Amino acid sequence: MKKNTYRVIFFISILLVVLSLAIPVSVESQQQMKNVELGRPFPFLIQELHYDPPSFPRKYPIMSIWENRIKSFSFTVFFANIFIVYFFVLFLIRFITYFINLLTSRLNKLRDQ
Repeated sequence: MKKNTYRVIFFISILLVVLSLAIPVSVESQQQMKNVELGRPFPFLIQELHYDPPSFPRKYPIMSIWENRIKSFSFTVFFANIFIVYFFVLFLIRFITYFINLLTSRLNKLRDQ
């Protein structure tokens, strides 16, 4: 693969990790609303939510940082998530290209017979 391909995969990985904050997480109690862990594949942001929902469990994505403070943000876990996603996407692309090449070579052999 070319260098630009690796860069594109890296930026896609960053985008996917940042967008993972929009994936709702389940909150089971009022106490748990004080420490809502967000981010995938491993939580890297803890947000304190200030809502009084009518019932539990509820699902919440990242909420407004102006109304709900961020208690902690782990750069280490954030960057680890980026590299996990990067290598997963890289593996997926290589697996798919290998599988496509394998299929096309077998189809070409069948066609040549």
